[in-house]
Amino acid sequence: MENLLPVCSLCEIKTIHTKSEAYCEFNKKKYCMQCISKLTTSIVPTSCKPVNVNTDLKENASISIGSWDKCSTHGHKERLLCVTCNSPVCVLCVPNHDLHKFQSIEDLLVEYLPHFYEIDFLTKYAQKDIKNDIEGLKVLENKNIKAFNKLQNQTSGIILNKCRNKIEKYSKRLQEKVPFYSGKILSSIVYQLKNPYNYEERLGTFMHWIQWNSSNFFTYNILTNITTAHILPEELKFPHFCRSIQISSSKILACGGRDQPNGNGLTRAFIIDFKPFSVKNIPDMHSGRANHLLIFLSNFVYVIGGCDHENKYSNRVERLCIKKLTWELQANCNEIRDSSAGVGIESENALYVFGGRYSQKTILTTVEKFLVDSNIWISLDIKLKYSGMVLGSIMVSEKDVLIFAGQDENAIPLTKVNLVNLNTNEVREIEDFSQGGCVLNEPVFYNGKVYTFVFVSGSSRKICSWDSKTYVWNSIISQ
Repeated sequence: MENLLPVCSLCEIKTIHTKSEAYCEFNKKKYCMQCISKLTTSIVPTSCKPVNVNTDLKENASISIGSWDKCSTHGHKERLLCVTCNSPVCVLCVPNHDLHKFQSIEDLLVEYLPHFYEIDFLTKYAQKDIKNDIEGLKVLENKNIKAFNKLQNQTSGIILNKCRNKIEKYSKRLQEKVPFYSGKILSSIVYQLKNPYNYEERLGTFMHWIQWNSSNFFTYNILTNITTAHILPEELKFPHFCRSIQISSSKILACGGRDQPNGNGLTRAFIIDFKPFSVKNIPDMHSGRANHLLIFLSNFVYVIGGCDHENKYSNRVERLCIKKLTWELQANCNEIRDSSAGVGIESENALYVFGGRYSQKTILTTVEKFLVDSNIWISLDIKLKYSGMVLGSIMVSEKDVLIFAGQDENAIPLTKVNLVNLNTNEVREIEDFSQGGCVLNEPVFYNGKVYTFVFVSGSSRKICSWDSKTYVWNSIISQ
């Protein structure tokens, strides 16, 4: 029985027992009790349930404005902030600030106020870890609450200035006192704690692939080695060069593609639930897509690049909020990319995108990183050791990404595989996998092995696995 229990992810020796089991929400690992002392405040119960903290401030707390400051020139209420000058103004002042940017002070307060709640939440949460400065955190907690309460019924100018100053000051102190918070966006930490996500819960032990220009899609159970065929309703088909991704253990998002092999990218998207079977149309994407990249991260699906509604190579990015089923535009990536690969890393709240095609005969070896909180793309000092497109990629450790080569500019399958360390930027070639080929759907990492579908033809795939300890490839089955 002892051998059946999981071992600690840190020491890799001690067995995890039910009563002493602990789970790190941010890197998705289990630890023995002796190793917990080496970790940060990210330890939460292994059940992966949302973290509840009894806060003094409410998440939707508001502040009453006692009175509005009035413009000394026009006598009107100063309801706007000139962002360029960083000064409150009235509506009659606007023409005197030619080409300047303005924001509503009320809108700014709505944006600022939740930060008091976040500081309250995180100071209380950090006090659960005895390694932290508990007394210092209590002092900070009380100051934050008092500052919020003192803002009630003050003038608009005082509230605006105090809000910005206090939030900046207390956020900085909190990050100094709790190393795990350092360098991170506090609102993202709160979100991750309250909305825990588990990779295995989303994918389970299933993989899937869709057959283009048909109504067929297939699921494969890693544990049972059973493939199941599914058929869409008669009026529905998966378009040519459509892409799909699993958004839960029984749901698949499919989007984009082309009606004809050389047609324009489509905007259509729909969700398939195969337990019980149903198909739900969702709002269209902002841009047409074909041969695009899909990445799942924190209950969002990011859609990157591909060929757009004019059949032009694109660097456009948008994301689907799974809860609201709405599309949100994001910053464009630095390079035009079609048929690229990518991964999302929860602990960083970031995306990494690898390789792909820049034009019909230009294949990329470059890597970009998207910082979700900042909504910016950064070109990294990493180069893949081959030029490939229609690649697949999967995280095989906290910082190692396995990247398949896919095919070259002449559509010749490549057998190359790279292992990229995102900490050191080291790129290693590992043993090639037999015959190679394109990886169109998201691989699965389960029990130390990577499982993936490899393209054989429009109506056929083979299933391959890779052992992360022995680096041995195994071809499981063709279908």
